[in-house]
Amino acid sequence: MNSKKEIKNLSNKEKLDMLNMLYGGNVMCTNGLFHLLDDKHNEVYINSNTAELDRRGLYKTFVVMDKVVVSKVTNNDKVNFVILDKDTLECVYKTKGNIFYINDYMVCDKKDNVCTLISHTGKILGKIDNIKAVSNIKGSMYIASSTVMYNDRVLYYNKHKDELEDLTFDKNYLIHRLDKHGTEVEVISMEGGKYIYDFETHLVKNKFTGKVEKDTNLWKVI
Repeated sequence: MNSKKEIKNLSNKEKLDMLNMLYGGNVMCTNGLFHLLDDKHNEVYINSNTAELDRRGLYKTFVVMDKVVVSKVTNNDKVNFVILDKDTLECVYKTKGNIFYINDYMVCDKKDNVCTLISHTGKILGKIDNIKAVSNIKGSMYIASSTVMYNDRVLYYNKHKDELEDLTFDKNYLIHRLDKHGTEVEVISMEGGKYIYDFETHLVKNKFTGKVEKDTNLWKVI
C-alpha cells in the first residue's frame, strides 16, 4: 500500500492493518470508527477514506452508531458534544448541552429544558420543550415524559423515512410505565379517563371498569 488515497475501498480489516502500519500499531476499529488513544487516554480519530488524523479535537467516544459517532470533546470548552460522520469525520451536529443515549436509533441532546432528538444517521428528528426524558418502550415506539402536567407524548420513529411522528397530537395525558422493562403503561387523561395500554398486544383496558375497550384509541395506531 503506497498511498493513503488507496484506503477508501478497502475492507475494515484491511484499513485497520494499513492504519496500524502508518500510526504504530495502536489503531482500533469500533463499529467502523478508526481511532487511537493518546497518552492521556483521549481519542484521536482517523478519517477512514483518507487515512488522515483528525487534528481538530480530542474526544471520548460516547456511542458509535450506524453512520455517525457521538463524542464528548475533551479539549474545547465551547463545545461539549459533537456528532461526526463516521467515515469522513465531518461535523453534523455540536452542542454545549449533554447528549443522552436512548437506543441504537436515537440520542437526545438536552439543553435548557429542550430535548433535540437525533437519529443514528445524524439527522435532527425534532425538538421537544419541557422534557424530562425520552425512553424506548418497544421497537420504534417511544415515550417522551414532560415536566408539564398532562403533556406526555407517544412518539413513533419511522426507520425507512428516518422521521419521527407524534402519535398523541393535541391529547393531554400523563403516561407512566408500569415496569422498567415491560410494555404496559398507565395512561391518565386530563379529561378523567384512566387506562392501561400494552404496546405488545395493543389492548386498552379501562382501569375503572377493568374491561378491555376495543373501540378506544388513545393515540394514532401504527
